[in-house]
Parts: sequence; C-alpha cells; structure tokens
Amino acid sequence: MVYIENNFRWDSCPLCSSNQIYAVGNIDYRTPVMFSTIAIELERVPELYICEICDSWFTQNIICKDSAFDMYCSGQSCDKWPRSVELVEEKSANILRRLDHSFYEGQKVLDIGCNTGVLLDYARAKGCITAGVEPSLASRNVLSSKGHAAFYSIESVTEKYNVITAFDLVEHLYDLPGFFKIAGNLLASDGVVLILTGDILCLSARLSRVHWWYLKAPEHIVFP
Repeated sequence: MVYIENNFRWDSCPLCSSNQIYAVGNIDYRTPVMFSTIAIELERVPELYICEICDSWFTQNIICKDSAFDMYCSGQSCDKWPRSVELVEEKSANILRRLDHSFYEGQKVLDIGCNTGVLLDYARAKGCITAGVEPSLASRNVLSSKGHAAFYSIESVTEKYNVITAFDLVEHLYDLPGFFKIAGNLLASDGVVLILTGDILCLSARLSRVHWWYLKAPEHIVFP
C-alpha cells in the first residue's frame, strides 16, 4: 500500500478555464483504492465539481501530475487488461464501423495511451502502419514485441499521422487543451483524431452524479 497526498485542486475549470465552478459532493472510490495496478491510500476525500459555463465535470483533491505519471510508468497495466482480448470483443459495432472508416491500407495510425496495443493490432490487420504512446515500461515492452513503434510520451513523437486515437485516455489528462494542441500538430493535413471517453450526458451519469461508476477510479479526473 502506497500513501499518496491528493491535495491538487484546480482554481478554475480545467476544460474551459472558467472560474464559475461549484461542488456537487464527495466521491467514494472502490476499495481497495487502485491507481492502475498500484494499491494506494489517499490523504483527502475527492470531490466532484461542475463548470457552469461548459458543463464539464472534474475531480478536486486529486494526485499531482508528477506522482500520477510515476505510477503510470511503474504500474503493470499490461496485467490489468488481458492482452488476449480482441478489439471486436470489447467495442460496439458503431465504434468498429467508425474505426473501419479510417483504418485502411497505408494509413499511419498513432494510438495514445495504447497499453499493449490491442487497438493497434486491429489497425495493422487493416493494413495500417502503427505506433503507440505508452508510459508503462511493461506495456511498451509488449507493444514492441508485437512490432508496433513505441513512444514513452506524446512529446517524443515527431512524425505526422493520418489517424490519432485516444481511447479511454482524456479522462486521465491534466491539460486537455494542451493535449489537443499537440495532437493537432501531429496530424497530417487530412488527419482525424478519434476519442472515446465516458459520457456525462448519459442517463446513468445524470442520475448517479457522484455515484457514477466512471468516477470511481482515482485516475479519472476530467469529464468533458
């Protein structure tokens, strides 16, 4: 068990920078509290906030960015999600249709937060040239062993890509506007960014609020 100070708080909305924000209530994480594959104990109770301007949700009393990144790097995320799971078993038909529209022979695909490369396996089977960004060393080793190019951080990527995917990623980010700027700079002129994240407008989120299942992981901190 690792004791972690979770005293980082935003003064304004991390999505649109508005200071018109308000508290909704406390969030109870699942127990034991796990950050990736690392069991942690938090100093403070996390809180759900909502922005009055852009209607985004975000968490206060979170782990600071540097500590979070260290745990992403050292965590064994490759063991948290089975490598043998096929993308077609995980994702809906609608998601697969959207991917198939962009994944075809010769397209350069960059998956950010790719773990062991399940999405990239799917893209390569469609004839794509594949690369992934993943801070976890254990996951990057698996990624490389399968023949995908592997990067430690998005800042280390220099080539342009036709498709950039960010599935189950943006809810982890401390600077979402900055992420969009970097991703945009890595896109080819006809490129597209495909994002998958939790939907705060869905019925379960609107009814559950602080009890919504998607809030129950300490890694999930912003909900556009």
